[in-house]
Amino acid sequence: MAPREPDSFGYSTVTRAFKVTDKALTHPVVSDAVSEVSKFTPPIVPYLEEGMGTITEESMSDSEVEYEDESCVTNLDSLACNGLDQLTYTLPTWRSATPDLVETTKETTSNYVGLIQEYLASFKI
Repeated sequence: MAPREPDSFGYSTVTRAFKVTDKALTHPVVSDAVSEVSKFTPPIVPYLEEGMGTITEESMSDSEVEYEDESCVTNLDSLACNGLDQLTYTLPTWRSATPDLVETTKETTSNYVGLIQEYLASFKI
């Protein structure tokens, strides 16, 4: 695999190679979080670009290690995709829009707090 220099720092050049990133961004909660965080990152982008440039230069210096790393990264990406699928299956509400998820979480928490209050009130002092 020939070394390639990223054009600029950002989602498209650094993390686009991972299947798990694309899969995670299909969930509204993750995509909303990424869009909110991206509003705050412009001031630090120059520092990140400099750091990524250094990391890229160092990592591209040994092609044999790069091949082994690529194999490991591919395996880890597959494991992460499987884990994300399991999480999505276990928590189907994670697929819902962020405001709906927040509202459901508030209602559930309120219900549990009410149950705890009733339980504690049942004890005699």
